[in-house]
Amino acid sequence: QRIRDGLGIEIYDIYGLTEIYGPGIGINCDKQSGMHYWDDYIYIEIIDATCPVVLKLQQRIRQVYESTRNCEQRPQIIIFGKKGHAEVNGLVGQTEGTALVIERPEEIEKVDFSRPIRLFSQTTMPVDDFRELAATMCRRMQCREDFEFKDTICRQVANRIPHLREFSRQHDVVLFVSGKKSSNGKALFGVCHE
Repeated sequence: QRIRDGLGIEIYDIYGLTEIYGPGIGINCDKQSGMHYWDDYIYIEIIDATCPVVLKLQQRIRQVYESTRNCEQRPQIIIFGKKGHAEVNGLVGQTEGTALVIERPEEIEKVDFSRPIRLFSQTTMPVDDFRELAATMCRRMQCREDFEFKDTICRQVANRIPHLREFSRQHDVVLFVSGKKSSNGKALFGVCHE
């Protein structure tokens, strides 16, 4: 960026130019938003590494969204999760951006309780918090038949919490290794830190 601005020129990245001594295998464009690969030089295989639990949740939300498309009073799809998290963004995307994300209990005031509600959760949210939110929402509903919730929390993380809590109580130091952006890691680290 500094060279581009300093010299007032456009610069393009030609990936693979030095490795194959030729035109390279891809180049970025004026928008500078990624590479364009020449598929006559390479075979690109895209692998979907989405967690199967998250994938099933996406499908459930999409199914509710699609099956109620023509309903007179379409239900609100509420997602209990962390705004901006990649998983939550993917879940909201299943509703073409119409789902409401609730991160904290006080945000419940954004919900229209006169409409039907379908409540889902990001897979790494605390089970007890989800149950409390579901119970509060159920009490607030004018017609309880219009409220449905799905406990979509991943038990791979949730089931480890009691064991990890006990383990951390028994030890003075716990070394916890995780990716900086991992929600699972943050949840489990938080348990160790209690």
